[in-house]
Formats: sequence, structure tokens, C-alpha cells
Amino acid sequence: MHHPIAEPFQGGTETHTAILADELVARGHDVTLFAKEGSETTAAVYPLVPADFEFVFAASPLVRVQQKGFLAEAVHHSIQIISEGDFDIVINNSLSVLPYTHMRHLPMLTILHTPPTLADVNAIVTSPGWSPSPQHLFVTVSESNAAPWRLILPEVHVVHNGVLPRPASAEGVTPADAEAADLAATLSEAVAGFADSGSDAHADPVTPTSYAAWAARITPEKGLHVAIEAAARAGIELRIAGPIADPRYFEEDIEPLLGRGATYVGHLDSEELDRFLAAASVFVASPLWAEPFGLSVVEALRLGAPVAALPNGALPELISTANGALARDESAASLGRAIRTARRRDRARVEASAAPYTVTRMVDGYERLLDRILAGNIETADVRATA
Repeated sequence: MHHPIAEPFQGGTETHTAILADELVARGHDVTLFAKEGSETTAAVYPLVPADFEFVFAASPLVRVQQKGFLAEAVHHSIQIISEGDFDIVINNSLSVLPYTHMRHLPMLTILHTPPTLADVNAIVTSPGWSPSPQHLFVTVSESNAAPWRLILPEVHVVHNGVLPRPASAEGVTPADAEAADLAATLSEAVAGFADSGSDAHADPVTPTSYAAWAARITPEKGLHVAIEAAARAGIELRIAGPIADPRYFEEDIEPLLGRGATYVGHLDSEELDRFLAAASVFVASPLWAEPFGLSVVEALRLGAPVAALPNGALPELISTANGALARDESAASLGRAIRTARRRDRARVEASAAPYTVTRMVDGYERLLDRILAGNIETADVRATA
């Protein structure tokens, strides 16, 4: 509820929510989306939070408590409306703990979009004597994200995220020749600026033919500072898209690096993002946390852009020698080498590798779980770790 489910999407969860709601409606389901005012979907929208509400992460502790209390009240209100309504089942796409404790009487499928790092949720599901409601099932977006959840929940299914087909707006868009004749010199200077004792700190830049793309929320855990240095080492311009979710990080750690072969192009809507990714010669993913999936990675693959990535979270599930390259570690030097390797991948094979990640397969998977819940076919063994 921090952000409306509307273009340009704030992140992968908002994108996922919009795609899922629209596809369920297209399949004939009667869907109500409880979300922030200003959300746009083919589903009916019940606005829980006014459009002008903004959660300020840099606020004082007292203000943060007040903001969290406001959001908790909004969730409580949604639970009341749902409980009194004529709904068959709930899809919980939120990060709130309240559905775990206040919706036990309702059939519910919870989609786990993060690792088990939410303190409120962890406190509930690891408390002595707690067990899931017999009407609840849990699903997440990758095997790597399922593994830690399976230590504290008795059963966690996996349904990979899906993306829409290659859009017409991206047809015919391919990596273009670099416009700036002096780009190689600029990138060489950038490499020198990042010099250290690494063996490839002064690697000769490859001849620039296009740019590397990076797209995500701009926060420290997304590792943009690593991607900027890695692109400079690889001798390729990096163009950056995404919302500035952490202004202090952007101002202190990213802005000083811009202009040396790295450019921020803004927060793009879906059509703009598709063209941005299709024109890139490589996509760079630099998560410094256990990335639960990597929706932008699959969006890039389905447009033929090979991916160079840090080896964290679900990225090893998505990236292979057919569609990109994984760094050996979290260093910019290793990611730079992965960029140079990934750029050589065949774009037709790269695009083909995204075939399993369709909206159709994703929603088919959710519907099977929803049917199982409604049929009362939930039998789980408690396999939570006791150590």
C-alpha cells in the first residue's frame, strides 16, 4: 500500500499484482483489488490508502511508528470488508503480518515476495504453538526463496513469475551503434577512476556498440554502485532506469558516479522500459541481497538482451550460458567480466530462454493452488526446523 498499482510501477511486486489481477479478470474471475488510491487495473479497486499518503523511510522513529499504525489500520479495514463480503478466496500479496493472525477463518493463498526477513511475520510463524490455518496455502516465486521459508512454514509451493509477451512497441528495436565517438575514451577514464589492485582494473575497453541497461528500484541492496563500476571495467556505457526509492543512497553513492559512462534515464513506464531493454546489448543485474526472483531479468531476456548478474538469490535459477553469464562473486571486477561474456550470447537463444516465464503458466499455477484451497484439499506435514 506504499504505492499505487499503476504505471510506472514502483517495483516487481506492483508489476506482479497488476498482471495477476488483470489476467484473473480476463479469465472470468470477479476480482477486487484492495490497494492505494490511484491504482489502475481491470479489477474493481477498493482504495485503502489516499493517493497523497507517502511512507517516509527517512522519517523520525515516532513518525515511522505513526505511519506503520496508519497502514495497519488500513489493513484491518480491508480484513473487515473482506470478512463481511461475499468473497470466495483471498490472494494475499502484501507484506503485512495481519493476514496471518486475523484471516485464519478465510480461504487464503499467500504469495511470499521476499525472503523471511520481515520481523513481524517471523515472530508470528516461529512462535511456539503456531501453525497455519487449515484454509491457507503459501507460494513463492523461486526455489531459492522457498528454501529459507520452508524452514519456518510447513509447506511452500513455487510458481515462477511470468511476463507478458514481447510487445509490438519493441519489435525492430535492436542494439544501435553508440552515438558518441569519444565514448571509448570516456569509459577508459572511468575504468581508471575505479582502479585498484585487481588484475583487470585497467582492462582494455571493448569497442562500444551499444549500452548496458540496469533497471530496478534504486536502493543499496540492488547494488547499482557495483554495476556502474562493473560496466566501466567492461568498457560499456551503463544506462540506468528505475525509481529513486532511497534518495540518500542516490545522492551520496550514485550521483557522484554519473557522467563517467553512466547515465540515469528516469523511471520508465512499461512501454518505455521495453524499448530501453530491447535496445541494450546486455542487461546488468547486481543484487547484493537474496533476490527472490528478478522480474526485470526475465523482462530483458524476453526481449533478447543477455544478462550479466551477481550470483545472489534466484539469479542462478534464471541465468545460464545460453542467456548470459554469472559473476563468480560480488565484486565489480567479476561482474565486469560477466558483462563482457554475456554480450557475446546469441540473442535468439536468449529470447527463447524466457519461454517458461509466461503469465499464462504463472496464473495456471496460482489457479491450481486456489482450486486446492477451495476444495479443502490441504494436507501438510509440519517440517519446520526445530534446531
